[in-house]
Amino acid sequence: MKRDKLYHGMWPMRVCMTAVILCGAPAWCLPNVELMLEQSPSDAGRVTPGIGVHRFMPNTQIEVTAIPQQGFQFAYWLGDVSDPTASTTSVHLNDSKAIVAVYEPIAPAPGDDEDLRRNGGVSGGGGGGGGLRPSYADFFAAAFSAPGGSLSTGQSVTYQVIASEPVPEPATLFLLGLGGLALARRRKRCSSL
Repeated sequence: MKRDKLYHGMWPMRVCMTAVILCGAPAWCLPNVELMLEQSPSDAGRVTPGIGVHRFMPNTQIEVTAIPQQGFQFAYWLGDVSDPTASTTSVHLNDSKAIVAVYEPIAPAPGDDEDLRRNGGVSGGGGGGGGLRPSYADFFAAAFSAPGGSLSTGQSVTYQVIASEPVPEPATLFLLGLGGLALARRRKRCSSL
């Protein structure tokens, strides 16, 4: 069997191997843990390193900070953090974790309402209802409280934790398909010799 015939049909494999060597191991080969950051209410401030899912190497120590907007103050962290009452704390990522920063509105000082009324800052009443609408973050926070947790509106909520399987990246599927085609082509060529 000639060497040219054996290696001629393996160019897709050469391309894949060259890409792995030049670019390093693909993300799906590296072990990582995920940190999901959320906040409740969703517009009460911001969280660093940012809302969403972040991937890190296992056994990494990450610092998270909650920065409240005007009119809100930081209350506490939900999740496995080193100090749940400090606005800046750290998370040890030995496994994937979900962390929620909880904010609360700042209550006006007792004399503020009287000063507003006396100076004409408050107009007539009316209407009912009011209160904040529950947001996604409220439901998320309820999921991490005791079973049958409650929303900030006082409504009871039931939930079910559903474990999800990791979804392969599109590049993974492409490389697997390309490898399968190269293998099928190689078998076809080897059987015809």
